[in-house]
Amino acid sequence: MPIRHISTCLDSAGVEFQEDGVVFVTTEPVILGVCDAFSIPYDRDTPPIFVPDGNWKKISTGEMVKLIFCQTLPEVQKNDFWATISEIDKKVRELNIRAQDQYNLPREPAYSAGMSCVAVRVWPGTIEIFQCGDCIAAWKYKNGEIDYTRNPVKAASIRLRKAKAQLLKESDGDVDKARVRFTPLLQEQKNSDTNNEQSSEGYPSINGSLRIQMCQEVSLPSNEISCLLLCSDGFLPFECFNDQERINKLIRNIDCAGLDGHLERILKLQGEEATAAFIRFE
Repeated sequence: MPIRHISTCLDSAGVEFQEDGVVFVTTEPVILGVCDAFSIPYDRDTPPIFVPDGNWKKISTGEMVKLIFCQTLPEVQKNDFWATISEIDKKVRELNIRAQDQYNLPREPAYSAGMSCVAVRVWPGTIEIFQCGDCIAAWKYKNGEIDYTRNPVKAASIRLRKAKAQLLKESDGDVDKARVRFTPLLQEQKNSDTNNEQSSEGYPSINGSLRIQMCQEVSLPSNEISCLLLCSDGFLPFECFNDQERINKLIRNIDCAGLDGHLERILKLQGEEATAAFIRFE
């Protein structure tokens, strides 16, 4: 096996619900995955929906999506990515239908839990990458060149970030008040762009209605790769996404200092869940 070292990190940054997850299967082929789940939208006026986790505990719908990912992704050892991700999406759809029916919610993206994810399967001669949403992979070749998977959610995120900042300003810095006003905008965006190939800001999401052809798959020769990073969006400053120069700097820094050094910097900047896995190859 061409792997020399694997490291992972997951910092919840004190969030209310821990909806990021990491999967690590050590037997061949090695499987690594990172997910960033989200709950059915909620705010001060609309409480979050909780579901049983199978162990006498109630968790958020986003936390349940994370569990589905972590429990099901290892099946990619014996199936291809499309089959395994489709099975995950099916389980998320069943979760959403139960919650929507129980709370009389419309069956649409605005009222669905889901997630972004990125995963890798490492064979002796090949590295296979699957990416959905705004979790990304980035890798460095042994010749020093760096490449990465693009974040298709960035365009929609830019618009939402501007709207959120404006609402926070209009609410005199009251985060809860701004969030109540933001929720309808978020729901409108989800209905417009999620798994919609016709939208200029469309992107894939594992929410029970995944358009898997919108996802990205990459195959790399393992003997040409020096290192590879998988991460959630919270692990990167937003401006890094789809920016070759910033991604180059990021990978070189992590290659030198490891995940922990970058994690400490990003938590100071963003204060949200940050999750990553890093592989060094022989």
